[in-house]
Amino acid sequence: MGKVRKMENGNKKRVMLIPAVFAGLGLAMILAAVLITAAGFPWGILFGNVRGAEDIPDPSPIILDKKDRDLGVIYPGSEQAPGSSADLSEEGAAAQETEPSAVTELPGDKADADKAQSPVNYNVMGYLKIPALKVSQNLLQGTEKQLKYGVGHVVSTALPGETGNCAVAGHRSGPFRYVDLLGTGDKVIIKYNDNTYTYSVYESFTVSPNEVRVLEDVGDHAYTLTLITCTPYLIYNQRLIVRAELTEINGVAPDEFFGGADLVS
Repeated sequence: MGKVRKMENGNKKRVMLIPAVFAGLGLAMILAAVLITAAGFPWGILFGNVRGAEDIPDPSPIILDKKDRDLGVIYPGSEQAPGSSADLSEEGAAAQETEPSAVTELPGDKADADKAQSPVNYNVMGYLKIPALKVSQNLLQGTEKQLKYGVGHVVSTALPGETGNCAVAGHRSGPFRYVDLLGTGDKVIIKYNDNTYTYSVYESFTVSPNEVRVLEDVGDHAYTLTLITCTPYLIYNQRLIVRAELTEINGVAPDEFFGGADLVS
């Protein structure tokens, strides 16, 4: 009888141990998720300790995934892939001529972007940095599959530094995770065509995906930057809009840089 009782007690201990092991694994996974989230959180924006753009490394070169290995990545100043030059230039020109009014929905939906047709090549225009959020991303032409590898310029809008409204989109689950934390005066830096454009945030608001009016020029701001991403986080049925205005070009005021002339002739 004594041996039987010992065996029963041993079995009970094993049965009780199994839930404890699973509970421990669950807690470990939760702790790991919390630590990963904390590591990526821009704590400096909460404590007023924001680094300058010069302290944030430039984005790394793009590494295409297996589905895109047959495509190319074209960087500023680099030669285009053989046989693709004409196609890419025609594609870019046609897209740039598209009026914002022809766009029916704002970019940002990851599922739609993943289903989109692959581009001829991935065309990197420059980079975008948001010092307050520790963001440093390649800026690509287009807002569909391009958003896998950085942030994308809405090709129907003004180019960086041009008069008008330059719109840039990014995934909320990626580089634009914390753009909702941006406040008045926070900086957004774009490097494009050998010039560095510094924009200063002045407002943010939420719209529905079909409110494409946000791509139009902003009357009282001649040089506007509009950041677009999905919101709320993990639901993504609306779009968060962050507006910024051009305050510096290569470290000087736009008027001083232009000398009274527009940047783009």
